[in-house]
Amino acid sequence: MNDLLSYILKKLELAITQKGAYFKFGSLASSHNNIPEQRMVVIRKLIDNKLYIYTDSRSQKVNHYQNNDKASLLFYDTELMEQLILKGKVTVEITNTEQLWETIPDFTHKDYTTLEAPGTPIKNDIVEYDNNTHHFCYLIFEFNAIDYLKIDRTYNKRTTFSLNNNEWIETKVTP
Repeated sequence: MNDLLSYILKKLELAITQKGAYFKFGSLASSHNNIPEQRMVVIRKLIDNKLYIYTDSRSQKVNHYQNNDKASLLFYDTELMEQLILKGKVTVEITNTEQLWETIPDFTHKDYTTLEAPGTPIKNDIVEYDNNTHHFCYLIFEFNAIDYLKIDRTYNKRTTFSLNNNEWIETKVTP
């Protein structure tokens, strides 16, 4: 495997296991009615070229991806000045979530047990919870394109990778 590709995948793996890793949080984009929508997400797991992201099944992004599975995910490392854009598709997993639900820490359960769906207007900043019902699901972001940019004072370097027949094809491009 290419050294740069290995480096990129290793950074994604570290984002899951290493506290404070820059690529743990990314900006996930979707399109709804031909309008781009972005939100910050937390990367939970990486298997091959699939990233797992937890969410509330009632969130708008779930509906967006059920209607249009195309997505991109942007990361930025402010220390090393590296930008990473992944492109691919999102699958929403709403069924068969109980086993995974049992493995997530109890303190995060509240994120998926609100009475009202995410984005619902509330009064007085008071959020109500139903600890007997959860709306946990996860997204599987399967990427088939990588765009890596290294920002450097001397000159920037940019490389893309595209997945073709289970093989990553590297292309050096003008930054």
